[in-house]
Amino acid sequence: MRKMLVCSKCRKVFVPMFGEQKCPECVAEHEQRIFLVENAIYRGLKQTVAEIVEYTRLPEGVVIKILKSQRYLTESVSSEAHCARCKKAPAQPGSEFCVECRLELHQAIGLLASALSAKIGMKPYRPTGGLPLHNILAEVQKKRDRTSADAFRPRQTKVK
Repeated sequence: MRKMLVCSKCRKVFVPMFGEQKCPECVAEHEQRIFLVENAIYRGLKQTVAEIVEYTRLPEGVVIKILKSQRYLTESVSSEAHCARCKKAPAQPGSEFCVECRLELHQAIGLLASALSAKIGMKPYRPTGGLPLHNILAEVQKKRDRTSADAFRPRQTKVK
């Protein structure tokens, strides 16, 4: 005997066929909403969330949820999101931050990396340019010498 569930959206009792959490009517309604958003995007009519909302007459939250759940749609929609750090400039595509904040964060990470390398005793890297093939082994050995192997391996005590 199959187990009966309560729909997570409309609270109707239904028998799931394939482990779904929503009743067939709510699943059909959700798929219809996805179709509306896809239709608005693929016809080339709407490029932003606001335009999609206006075209489909769906609430903005629903459109955003659909775009997040259907990743293949997000590439076609331009981002209107603001930077998560400064909240002023628009975020870059595929990121939560604007250009200025990303540069500042990369600079901070670089400073932390150099401080960490100084702390573990790593010598600074100085590129030498193009190398002939016979010097590659020598350069690999120089790289090994720059990195203190003891910083990455715990010291072992000798047992007497």
